[in-house]
Amino acid sequence: MEVFFWEWSTYAVRWIHAIAGIVWLGFFFHTRELDRAMARHSATQPNAVGEAWSIRGFGIYRTVKYLSKQDDMPSEKLLVWYKWPNIVTIATGFLLLALIYYSQAELYLMDINVFVMPAWQAIILSICGILLALSIHEAIYRSSLKQNEKAILIVNFIFLTGLSFFYSNFFSGRGTFMQMGATLGLYVTSYFFINILPSLNKLLKYPVDGQPSPEKLQWFLMRGRHNNYLVLTVVFMMLAMHFPLAHSGKYSWSIIPLLIVIGAVIRHYFDTFHETGKRLVWPWAVTVSLALSVIFLSALGTVLVRQSGHKTAGSTQPFNLSAETILLSRCSMCHARNPDWVGIHLPPKGVVLETSDDMKYWASEIEKVAVLSSAMPPGNITGITDEERALLGQWVVANANKEKLLF
Repeated sequence: MEVFFWEWSTYAVRWIHAIAGIVWLGFFFHTRELDRAMARHSATQPNAVGEAWSIRGFGIYRTVKYLSKQDDMPSEKLLVWYKWPNIVTIATGFLLLALIYYSQAELYLMDINVFVMPAWQAIILSICGILLALSIHEAIYRSSLKQNEKAILIVNFIFLTGLSFFYSNFFSGRGTFMQMGATLGLYVTSYFFINILPSLNKLLKYPVDGQPSPEKLQWFLMRGRHNNYLVLTVVFMMLAMHFPLAHSGKYSWSIIPLLIVIGAVIRHYFDTFHETGKRLVWPWAVTVSLALSVIFLSALGTVLVRQSGHKTAGSTQPFNLSAETILLSRCSMCHARNPDWVGIHLPPKGVVLETSDDMKYWASEIEKVAVLSSAMPPGNITGITDEERALLGQWVVANANKEKLLF
């Protein structure tokens, strides 16, 4: 019963995290769209700084923006606060870190081929790295660079690129993606608590004196733009945990900076469209070019390029015997009907590798996670070698060719 409780608990946290994230991102994107649309409409209400009209849900909506508390406002208890999805997203995100990545750091955070250290050291490095990165991020925006938006963007990009490379020298590919995803996610969500929420509380308490100065307002707007540039990358990083070709290549750390640029230019396109109605072409040209670069980097350094010809000719039995031995010794302690590995109660993703038929059934997935990438075994905890990965690749191709002859 304990196994079922644990599995359902982790699934529930994932579910809540996804729901809260979707709601928060929906609010975030909607607010950005309204702010951009207000640039196209003059405010007609007294004291208003912006106004936008929209149609949805069989209704026409009129949104008016104020920078100060209004006399005809309802009670603060009736105000709709958009902070709760943000709070739940952060809380469940850190809970997932603890339940999955930190409780099984040897599998999901570390890689013995990258750096050998005790699990507790990896966990401390992860936590301190996230908090230190957040502190540096805030310091950059509070420095003299805040007067030059282009400079601050360049410095942030260089810092994040260096951070990705740094993590790749201590964590597994999956761990590096997790670490960077958590860092970027905290950048975006913590900004609300560190900067926006105190200002809103001050605004409600002191309607006149609580208004931000023009300089402070421009600073808030700049931070909002830059967070907006990161959100698509944060979503990608969340999904990438289930896509080994993204996070488990030899140069996967270099994919992250490209993803940041892709997310930024896509959001710039939509910001420009909502504000001016213009449909820019260059963001999509940049996106396609960088996406092709991401694909190239994910393949670069792969242990085995799929081969055919003389290596797959003749009997496949030698390949089968060798591949089965590798899978039994490197994978089946987790991928079994009754896993032996401590902390693994059920075969991950339902993949069982105990018999020849099991292995052939999952051959294409084995190729993705153990040949074309190094996602499995996680953290290379069982010490599979490059030669063994290459042999698995030959076994996959050999059996694929044999199957083709039958039809």
